[in-house]
Amino acid sequence: MPYSRQELLAWDTMSKDRFREITTDLLHKLVENKKLTLAESKFICLKTKNIFKAEDDSLAFKATEYSQCDDFLFWDKYLLYWNDHEGWGNIKNGPETFVTKEEKVGDVKFLNDHYLQWKAFIEAGKFDNGILQTVANETMRLTREISDLSKSMGEGANRQRYIEKALILHSKYLYYQVAEYYEENPAEEQLTLCGHLIVIDHFVYIHTLFAHFAATVKFNRPGKTYHTTNHIDFRNIPKVIKDILTDYNQAAKCANFNSERIYFNLKGTDYAIWFRAMTRSIKGKGQESYLRVQTFYPVELPEELGKLRSMIVIKANQHLSIYN
Repeated sequence: MPYSRQELLAWDTMSKDRFREITTDLLHKLVENKKLTLAESKFICLKTKNIFKAEDDSLAFKATEYSQCDDFLFWDKYLLYWNDHEGWGNIKNGPETFVTKEEKVGDVKFLNDHYLQWKAFIEAGKFDNGILQTVANETMRLTREISDLSKSMGEGANRQRYIEKALILHSKYLYYQVAEYYEENPAEEQLTLCGHLIVIDHFVYIHTLFAHFAATVKFNRPGKTYHTTNHIDFRNIPKVIKDILTDYNQAAKCANFNSERIYFNLKGTDYAIWFRAMTRSIKGKGQESYLRVQTFYPVELPEELGKLRSMIVIKANQHLSIYN
């Protein structure tokens, strides 16, 4: 049985014995080229990358020697350079240490190689993998939007290339984040809300991460709002949405549900969740109508905040109030 993603994410609260047990087991599997989950690969490749031999102070484990580490060597390097992928400024690799100029040259080349490979890959065409297809679609859409904004502001071609590179690198990072989640979670969550079938799948996870997190990576484009609090666990967004909608359903007055969007306040912050009406064919049952969750973002723009002020507030629980 694979180790659970949730346990591996909580590595910093593990006992030393449990950490040693998991590390030893996964290291053996890696060396023997046994298939690891993405969560297991990330754990073993990143948590042991700087373990040294006691006798001569040389590296005991070199993640670069194992192909299953490739994805998360990129992940690790991207997080180091996420807001300066050209390495123009000082890049901190510790509380009081910085990447050397020589290291930066190699790192920037490494990221540029990944940018070129991923760009060619996602632009190549259609994918059987729904997560990859949605990541590709969202990357191309957002790249066009922000590039058009850059042009309208009179920014030059170099700036537009920088923007494109930042977004494409970010999309590769997001792909692994979402793919890791769905390796051990259902492809979709379902619930009934005011008589409507609600479907929560990878689309809302990818769109919300891409459009409404990491404002700096999106160059703070106007007309958009971003999750900035720790109220929302970005590693488990589909589950977060399902929990909110479940609580909402128990408190809402369904006569006011318009099947397009809902507004609510979670721990002092106003949010919106939007739906899209869709149909699909179910084998042996014909056509099924449902509402797919499209996006999830904090409400901050004046026009939308104005709508909330005219709505009735219903307290669902200690942390959640709904606008009805």
